[in-house]
Amino acid sequence: MASELGQDFIASVAHGLATGKTDERIVGMFHSHPALGIFVSQQDAKTMINFQRLSPRFVMMIVDPLPEKPDDRMFKFFRFDFEQRRALELPFNLMPEA
Repeated sequence: MASELGQDFIASVAHGLATGKTDERIVGMFHSHPALGIFVSQQDAKTMINFQRLSPRFVMMIVDPLPEKPDDRMFKFFRFDFEQRRALELPFNLMPEA
């Protein structure tokens, strides 16, 4: 399985979503910043904006598989907040509440 989607494929999916010619939805994506920390780059923000316009529930997960400290979180989820004009981290809990 390929680890990267080709530009032609992404363009065809985006066209199908924008024109309503598909009932498929993109719900999110992930990518990594190995040993750089977890942050939203300018390109990440642009990507979130574009995908959220096509799929309002879209989320982005950013992974750092090589955190600086062993107890640092290895991934976080983000969405772009159009009112605040910035990416916001989404809270999540991996442990079910009792």
